[in-house]
Amino acid sequence: MRTKAMARKFEDFTGVKMEFHWLGTSRTFSDDKIQQVASLYSAEEKLLSLRKKIVPKVDVYSELTSVKNAIRKYWVNSTLSYIEKGVRLLPIDAISSFDRTMSEYREQLRDLAQQFRAQLPHIVELARAQLGALFNSEEYNIDGDCFDVNWKYLSLSVPEYIQSHREVYERETERLRQQIEEVILLAKATFLEELKELTGHLIERLTPEDGKVKRLRREVIENFHTFFERFKSLNIANDQELTQIIEEAKKIISGTDAQTLRENTAFAEHIRNQMAAVHESVDKALSDPDLVSVVRRRII
Repeated sequence: MRTKAMARKFEDFTGVKMEFHWLGTSRTFSDDKIQQVASLYSAEEKLLSLRKKIVPKVDVYSELTSVKNAIRKYWVNSTLSYIEKGVRLLPIDAISSFDRTMSEYREQLRDLAQQFRAQLPHIVELARAQLGALFNSEEYNIDGDCFDVNWKYLSLSVPEYIQSHREVYERETERLRQQIEEVILLAKATFLEELKELTGHLIERLTPEDGKVKRLRREVIENFHTFFERFKSLNIANDQELTQIIEEAKKIISGTDAQTLRENTAFAEHIRNQMAAVHESVDKALSDPDLVSVVRRRII
């Protein structure tokens, strides 16, 4: 069992890349329509960029978007940032549960995609009525899977077959070492940024406005516990400063709940002051030049 003093190693992670196959809901105006608009407003065509929505507001598309957002949120919350676009780090011992959950999400998407296809004639007629002269039936010729998600796992180590090529192997080994250092810094920065947002929001909610206590939702405290669990499962930084700051925040939160903070103003002020100190420590840690540099280079 992993204790709070233990951190994962880079070797405990695998890369996971996720991609959506998604039907775009907007299209650029055709050249003749752009010409008409340019003529109407005496504008130069080359300066115009015009788009139209081809999918009207329908429940099935809203549901598809909700599932897509849920998948992206799950992917991000289960992983750490990596230096390669579209790739994140997943603990190897979490692969089975991750794969199972992603498969369930994919089935939801595919079921909704079938519903979308079944409703396509109705959607097309809605679009025809709403777009008028801008309607183009050819934009609704859908082939293949219009809504889907796929993911794959990637090795993050230097391939063994390169070992026989000494210079190449040494170069790739050094490149991997540098990547590991950057990933560790990026993880530290990410955790600090998340904690800064949490502490800042709690401090704001515990600060009276015009002498009146602000509303404090239960989720504000629950989000801290979610963050602590995420740190426990994804901590690759093995950084004493980061661990101490998070442990201090955890100690403060463990002794309270939203209802107590709402009902006891003196206690709320005490927690606010303690969290302000944590917030200040986070700001100071984030000012480290190495962290500032890695955040600037971060790939979203």
